[in-house]
Amino acid sequence: MEATDSLGLKPWREVKTLRGQQNANCFMIKLPCYASIPHLEEGIFEFKWLSAEDAFGTWLKIYYDLVIIFSGRISFLSLEDERKFKSFFNAKTPPIDPQDEYSVLGVEAQDNKIFQIPNNPTQSVAAINQIFAQQKVRVAIIFSQIDIHLSKSAGDPTLIGLIKGMVNNAPDSPHFVLFLTDNPGELHPSLQSSLGRQIKVIDWGYPSKEELTTVYLCLSIIYPKVFEGISPDDLADATQGLLYPEIRGILAKYIDGTEILSMEKMIKEKSEIEKSKAKGGGMVMRKKPNVKFDEVAGLENVKKLIMERVILPLKNPDLAKLYGIKGSTGLLLYGPPGTGKTLIAKAIATELDAVLFDVKPSELLDKWVGETEKKIKKLFSDVRSCKTSVVFFDEIESLTPKRDTSDSSFRLSMVSELLSQFDGIDTARDNITLFIGMTNKPWLIDEAFTRPGRLGTKILVSLPNLAAREAVLKIHLKNRPVADDFDFSSLVSILNGYSGADIKNICDAAAQGHFQGAVKQGKTTLITTQSVRNVIQIIKPSVTSESVQEYIQWAKEKGWLNSEDT
Repeated sequence: MEATDSLGLKPWREVKTLRGQQNANCFMIKLPCYASIPHLEEGIFEFKWLSAEDAFGTWLKIYYDLVIIFSGRISFLSLEDERKFKSFFNAKTPPIDPQDEYSVLGVEAQDNKIFQIPNNPTQSVAAINQIFAQQKVRVAIIFSQIDIHLSKSAGDPTLIGLIKGMVNNAPDSPHFVLFLTDNPGELHPSLQSSLGRQIKVIDWGYPSKEELTTVYLCLSIIYPKVFEGISPDDLADATQGLLYPEIRGILAKYIDGTEILSMEKMIKEKSEIEKSKAKGGGMVMRKKPNVKFDEVAGLENVKKLIMERVILPLKNPDLAKLYGIKGSTGLLLYGPPGTGKTLIAKAIATELDAVLFDVKPSELLDKWVGETEKKIKKLFSDVRSCKTSVVFFDEIESLTPKRDTSDSSFRLSMVSELLSQFDGIDTARDNITLFIGMTNKPWLIDEAFTRPGRLGTKILVSLPNLAAREAVLKIHLKNRPVADDFDFSSLVSILNGYSGADIKNICDAAAQGHFQGAVKQGKTTLITTQSVRNVIQIIKPSVTSESVQEYIQWAKEKGWLNSEDT
């Protein structure tokens, strides 16, 4: 195993695959941040945290004679320097003339074969001239923060010409070109037009569980006392959704100090980081849920529809393609409140082994002009960085109001941005992204969002039937002191018209009454059928039968009603 492969990091793995399969020499990697990339020198088992450009430079120097990193602005001493530099990288074979010289402004020797261009170059250094003059030299060049070099608003024509020449000649060139960016949306149009064609694009966002497990395994070998008694796999599961700099910051106090690391502390630290992100307006990446479909009481028809139309096609893409089945990438769950729509979304994410983005309107809506659109872009950028993700929009009608009834330019801009981002998800790639909208007011949603390709699968989640009510009752009385002769069947008929949330409230209230009695009497008492009946007499259904029929009638008129919904 090579040192470059020892941590199994996604971008390098994909670069090697694409180079082997498609002979690709030009890549762009989308990064969530530039700091603290884990790297392991396998021969001496030395673990390091490197910057993104240094990490890629370290990997590339194994295969290339020279690695040049541009991390600052790019300029040349003279037109002659510019001409020579262009001719070198645009040539299909390396120059052979040993007398030819190439001087680049601000080149600084950093390592055996890595040269860094500093942020504020002030002088010309001919340190790479001798290497450039070697026969058959092969060069890898890294442009860090390319969105700053070539932004939408500013692009140096000289630099545009240089980079376009590199990109166009990449397939036949012996050299390797790599662009790094954390903001691909700000790239100059000249570069945007090449993405996906001459430039192979790799999303590298939040670390996967597999990557985190490997990192923690390496660290536990180097720092056995710090990680004593803690499973790397459990740590990875607990910290998924954090970036490497955040993880490094948490671990530093335990590696460099005297505090003892524990799972409880890691979970608490992650929670604090997520709270900080939320206060700062950043999107919070949720932990993978652990809600099984079996835990969603009743709703058998709903679960059957979701399994057939969403989950099975996504989990079996080759078979789905063979039979011409297109799995839904968008799902709208609508119906009265308290019927289990949120729980279903969590169960879907668990079934797909996906990261769940639980998006509340308050996390996206902002009073300042343009800020909501920025948050939407940030959300979808995070989503694209995940291998498998479920994006759950709670109260989606607040984010997708009908444009013909909205007189606010802010609302129109928000809806347009959301539609654009929905359509910008590439369904042809290997990553799986499923959007789920939840609403109690489907008639307020702009119809553009409910078309195929967006939230095309619409499912009514209504009140539980008799069997489902009994299942809900049993789930919420489970692990509580219930009388042996408790008669579930006698209660389910009088619970007709109650939602799942209503039944949970009844169980909680009955248990609370027995708890208060146990405190006063100094002994425990069992929850009986009659005590639950007494609570039912007090707590009334939150949803009327008339409102349920209104949902069904409206869905029929819209053509949304599935045969299983009635």
